[in-house]
Amino acid sequence: SALVHPDDLEALLEVRDNLMKKTAGTAQYTARIRKKSGNWIWLEGVSQNLLHEPAVNGFVTNFRDVTERLSHEEALKSANRDLKKTNDELDRFVYSVSHDLRAPLASLLGAIEFTETETDDPEILENLSMMKFSVQKLDGFILDILDYSRNSRLDVKSGPVDLEQMLSETVKNLKFMSQDNGQVDVRLN
Repeated sequence: SALVHPDDLEALLEVRDNLMKKTAGTAQYTARIRKKSGNWIWLEGVSQNLLHEPAVNGFVTNFRDVTERLSHEEALKSANRDLKKTNDELDRFVYSVSHDLRAPLASLLGAIEFTETETDDPEILENLSMMKFSVQKLDGFILDILDYSRNSRLDVKSGPVDLEQMLSETVKNLKFMSQDNGQVDVRLN
């Protein structure tokens, strides 16, 4: 049985032929070689043409087993392909979900704005304003998710946070969620 894998034989013969033409030349290559057990291993070889040296009159070749390294490299490439596929699927999912969520929000916002033009009642207008604010906030959150999805592979940029504004918006959003007369108590310690 042949020692060189049939798929690698032609390339090795080409390396040998090119090396024959170079006096004192070297060549590097990788090929599968059969072990005594019959298993194939990957060897990385460096051959040097020493046909011009009377004491050698041949090629000198150093081999090293790179089977494990190539196996790890292939596993890494496969994992990277899988990761890219998963990221692409996640991006498509985020885009689809965000589109499916934003369309009803746009309709709701339109209905709120239409209703605002149909009434002069200050209490109803205040309630509509709060609903409009909440819908716009949810739409902004969905846009933030889209931005995060697009930018997740970019460098992180930090910036200041207006904590007072954030707390003010939170209190405003919770205004009618309390059981006791619409009062929300926020304390900072």
